[in-house]
Amino acid sequence: MLFLGSTETLLPAREPDQQVRSIYHKNGSKTLSEQNRRTGVLKEYTYDKRNVLIAQKQFQIDRKGRARRGQIFDAKEKLLARVEYGFDDFGRIEEERMFDAKGNVIRRMLYRYDSKGKQLRPVAYTYQPGQQAPRKVNAAKIPQTILTPNINGFGEIPGNRYEEGGMREAPGVSTRPIRRLKSHVSRLSASFFPYSRRVVFHRTTPRDG
Repeated sequence: MLFLGSTETLLPAREPDQQVRSIYHKNGSKTLSEQNRRTGVLKEYTYDKRNVLIAQKQFQIDRKGRARRGQIFDAKEKLLARVEYGFDDFGRIEEERMFDAKGNVIRRMLYRYDSKGKQLRPVAYTYQPGQQAPRKVNAAKIPQTILTPNINGFGEIPGNRYEEGGMREAPGVSTRPIRRLKSHVSRLSASFFPYSRRVVFHRTTPRDG
């Protein structure tokens, strides 16, 4: 189990194929990233400046190093949201789609590229219950969902500090999955893809590439 508020200095023994990184954010919070290359599971635990767990995330990574889907939980493992990723014909991320715990679409982040393959500024939309049309929002003000660098083409976030290994003052962390990723039938339709028909949301086995 996760120990809230603990200041345990020794982390559990890690498997040889597990990469552990510590990410220190400029607001004083920090994230412990654990990625198991054998199972393809990436887990992130975020703590506030008082060293108290505030959020947990789990993502499934394919053999090409891309996150296909994930889940976001609060400190007590209550499911807050699910996320799925779509890629274009060149393997580049083209959409991040977020759902609430009931499976309703609540946000879409669309990524575009110029003729030379350079990523342009993303476009974001949010969805509210009862709204017939999505609301366009400033994508620059939306925090990055996956904090671990080099996943889905994203690098290090400016202002963060990255270190290999566990935190010197990190709460004890369980090595078991937060919760098994659940497959669900998303409410997808052609109307969700006004900008591209190339996005493919793969419903595959965890290690499918």
